[in-house]
Amino acid sequence: MHRSPRRAALALALATTLSLGTAGAALAGPKPPAPAPAAKVAAQVTLRVTPVATTPATTDYRAVVTVTAPKTVVTGTYQLLDGTSVVSSGALVSGAASVPLDLAPGAHRLTAVFSGAAKVNGAGSKVVVVPVPAAAPAAG
Repeated sequence: MHRSPRRAALALALATTLSLGTAGAALAGPKPPAPAPAAKVAAQVTLRVTPVATTPATTDYRAVVTVTAPKTVVTGTYQLLDGTSVVSSGALVSGAASVPLDLAPGAHRLTAVFSGAAKVNGAGSKVVVVPVPAAAPAAG
């Protein structure tokens, strides 16, 4: 079979193009790394516990958990702990939650813990000590 010079030139050009296609990619170097995810910001968690004055029981309290972070409205979940025991948990609404508590007489060491979110690191509040007085004996 006789090949024409033009056909041979086309075959050589095609072979060169195909081999440069894969070699050219290697010569271009590695792909640039994917952009790093945005760093998370620090959260500040505050806990306020106040007695509820409108009820006759001296064991009724209200806890308010507030979570703030720079330039973001914080969402996510929290836990309210008495020592190591979970006494309440739930979702934050615009960075806050209000929780009714019925505490037994005695001292309670309460902390609020924010679990974190996509753009915000988790954090915990300072310990709030709540001394709940024993109920007064009933008058007879």
